[in-house]
Amino acid sequence: MTGDEGITVEKYTYNGEPAACIKWGNKVLGNLSAELAKDLARKYPQARYAAEILEISGGGVQTFGCNIELDVIIEEKKSRAAQPAGETIVYIDRSSKKYHSKPTCSGMKNPKSIPLSQAKKKYTACKKCCK
Repeated sequence: MTGDEGITVEKYTYNGEPAACIKWGNKVLGNLSAELAKDLARKYPQARYAAEILEISGGGVQTFGCNIELDVIIEEKKSRAAQPAGETIVYIDRSSKKYHSKPTCSGMKNPKSIPLSQAKKKYTACKKCCK
């Protein structure tokens, strides 16, 4: 693997507990920790997850690790209802380090909506649409 491959997250149940595995095609690369899978299932029972490889780590003959970024995807109607009253929603995509007030700004592909308070922690404002 180079780190550019598309990966997916599949939720399942293991010994009666929520679990989730990371897959590359039909191959299971690994699992989220039991604690994380349980916490996500409790907080976001209807959500789906998306993941992106950030880094291939480790080394040796067969021992490698994979650092990923996990996105919790909540349907827009439920997402807005779950936000505190008055919370501003902005848009991001994985190819940028900026947040946008419009999901169509700068040719974003697959924009994701997040609360402004969360966006400010990791992204900077777009100079075009966030004036």
